[in-house]
Amino acid sequence: MKRVFKGLAAFIVVALVFIISLMVSMPAAFVMQQVEGIVPQAAQTVKLQNVTGTVWHGQATLVAPGVTGAFSWQLQPLGLFRGALPLDVTYRDAALSLALTAEAGLGGEVALMGSGWADLKMLEPLLKPNRIEVGGRVDVKALNLVADLESQWLHAASGQLSWPGGAVSYPMGVDMQSTTLPPLSGTLALEGDVLHVSINQADTRQNLIDVRVDKTLLARVEARRRLVDVLGLPFNGKAAEDAVIFKVQQRLGQ
Repeated sequence: MKRVFKGLAAFIVVALVFIISLMVSMPAAFVMQQVEGIVPQAAQTVKLQNVTGTVWHGQATLVAPGVTGAFSWQLQPLGLFRGALPLDVTYRDAALSLALTAEAGLGGEVALMGSGWADLKMLEPLLKPNRIEVGGRVDVKALNLVADLESQWLHAASGQLSWPGGAVSYPMGVDMQSTTLPPLSGTLALEGDVLHVSINQADTRQNLIDVRVDKTLLARVEARRRLVDVLGLPFNGKAAEDAVIFKVQQRLGQ
């Protein structure tokens, strides 16, 4: 009887190794073809193109609303034994770089943890119509996102942001003015179905700007009167420091 159990256990181990080896060596392009055949084109807001490599390790061009860049992944197949599918993934384009560990659960959720940076030129669709220019790069640390594949939106979000400060240009009537902002910090959070980025003065932690993005990718920016003080501008009015004095909105990717 012991020999039977040992033989059965050996068979199961060999079968699992064979199945995992077959899965991870399967061409990634073939897998993507099967996915595209199941998911309607209209529902594919995030697409992988020019796919090369295998399910284990591959590269592609990731195309999503507002972004197109190089995407790569490295599978960690041992995670299957604990009911997950971890991957190390990277994404990079001219304005965004991310290095993440992604973990797909059996419930259709994907968790992303890691760090990266974003060039502030990504905000040009929001700022340029108002003649506002801000340069530099925002670093992102302790990023933790949980996305739902069915709704293609977030279930949770957190992270820490930092910007070293720098030159800012903005309109004053028909003229343009420039100044230098101090270092800023920020936090990332999900409030209901809205992704909220709170931008604060790094040394005082007081809020200057709020950016909110909903699941339709409509972004709303609100600036508080405190920002006027930081910029060193005169303000004619009696608004409190925390009062919102400027609002703008724009759908991302347009």
